[in-house]
Amino acid sequence: MSSTSFTKPGPHVFKDAAIPISLVGPHVVESLLSPSPKTLETTFLFSKATGYCNEFQLNSLLKLAIANTNSPLVSALIDTGADPNGRDSDERPVMSLAVRSGDVDVVRVLIESSCTIQHPIDRFLHEAAEMERLDLMKVLCLGFKEIDVNSIDLNGRPPLHIAAIHGNIELL
Repeated sequence: MSSTSFTKPGPHVFKDAAIPISLVGPHVVESLLSPSPKTLETTFLFSKATGYCNEFQLNSLLKLAIANTNSPLVSALIDTGADPNGRDSDERPVMSLAVRSGDVDVVRVLIESSCTIQHPIDRFLHEAAEMERLDLMKVLCLGFKEIDVNSIDLNGRPPLHIAAIHGNIELL
């Protein structure tokens, strides 16, 4: 009996595997988010696997890609249907995760993907000031025309006060 008699027709994860990609789509994407080198085959697998992910899985994978500071995959997941305005169970936006990751490219991808700010909940500038990241503050101010540089955090402090607390003259 040949090995082809065990495979069913349809899209599969690997050429010789009998596991339908629809059963492991999110897991394939998750493994492709690892820092291993990317090849044309992994790019192909990524595009096939995301096609079998539901909205919840895409949004979870987006958070993982942001945490791994992988801006090309963040962009690809958003193009596939992940929500750049998604929030976690604590109502923190994915942009907050991107700012905390410290990756300017990921922040730019989210801004370019129509990510929005919900005033007064979102405090992206405060997070960047807390991390003493002028580059992130600049990207946020240039990317979000409606960002409020005078917004206050839960302690009643605007981003400039946070910069002053840290003694960061450059941020001021």
